[in-house]
Amino acid sequence: MKNKKKILVILIPLLIIPLFVLCLSLNSFSKMTKQKDVCEKLLICLDESDSESLINMFSSYDLKNDSSISECVDELMTYLGGHIESIKEIDGGSEQKTFIKGKITRYSFSSTIRDIVTDNGKKYKIVFGYTMLNTDNPERIGINYITFVDDQHNQLIKIGWE
Repeated sequence: MKNKKKILVILIPLLIIPLFVLCLSLNSFSKMTKQKDVCEKLLICLDESDSESLINMFSSYDLKNDSSISECVDELMTYLGGHIESIKEIDGGSEQKTFIKGKITRYSFSSTIRDIVTDNGKKYKIVFGYTMLNTDNPERIGINYITFVDDQHNQLIKIGWE
């Protein structure tokens, strides 16, 4: 009987720890998938010079409070000046979460898309912030800012806030 208890005391933690790690990994994978989806949508808008879809990715709050977004997005498309041939990497950047009573009430992240090469041979980098969840202010869901930088690290355009 004592041996069975010892075995259970050893086996239970050995079973629980891997399950806990697996749950954490799946949660992290889910967030990375969402970030990747947003990055892909942003890149499609840029590649297709689809200003309207890119503008619609901004939060309704920013669209309402920043009258220059449309003009700046058009300027961004002009700078890009061609189709995207390749990108080097998408960096997940940082993420911020707010918890109230154990529930996530706000989740936002920033990402960097490095070495965007266009068919005209130019290279750029884009840094942007995105809010995926905000239960207190749902109008804040969407892109909050985009910074567009050339390969010499010159900031060409900044849209929204950072």
